[in-house]
Amino acid sequence: LTIASIHFSYPHAAVFDSLLNKYTGIQSFNGMTYVGLPGQGVLDFDTKLYNTLIVQLTDADMANPQIVSFIAENRRSKNLVIAYFGDGSSLAKLENINSPIIFSKKSSPVSAIFSAEASFGGIAVTQNLDKTYSQKYRAGTGFTTTKTRLQYTVPEEVGINANNLTEIDKIANEAITNQATPGCVVLVAKDGKVIFNKAYGYHTYD
Repeated sequence: LTIASIHFSYPHAAVFDSLLNKYTGIQSFNGMTYVGLPGQGVLDFDTKLYNTLIVQLTDADMANPQIVSFIAENRRSKNLVIAYFGDGSSLAKLENINSPIIFSKKSSPVSAIFSAEASFGGIAVTQNLDKTYSQKYRAGTGFTTTKTRLQYTVPEEVGINANNLTEIDKIANEAITNQATPGCVVLVAKDGKVIFNKAYGYHTYD
């Protein structure tokens, strides 16, 4: 897969994209730099080499016909995943979209992390819609998923004090200083959750 993540007015896009990049390399696009340009061809052209688009949407975005048109056109030719952050009123405008929609009523860094993780199976989606928003998106509908990959979280969530991991920096830097390795990546996971993931040094000594 070649994946592009596109955001428009969503304020926590940097957090969302950062989490996506922990699972695979993605290219971020700020869609607001394209809004207002004649037609939608420029954004289509810049994302033509990507076969999968993850689009972050808000209610304000869905009020823009240019953005709605971009989504409608790309659902036919690409794998499309929509991360929608809003009050649900815009779901009616997505009636004809059969692509996965991850819906969160909250707009916060935490909801950005959970939505990004849900996109890659890092957490399970366990809830259906709590009310009816449109003819298609009715109360009780939706799909649940299972956790299929590692989740990223803080050490305290699995009962480990973050301060107990500070020695990792010392050990890694000591190995590099003594030329045991030009660099390394340390990943610590417990109970299916990544609690530490950091790169040190370089690939080679040159």
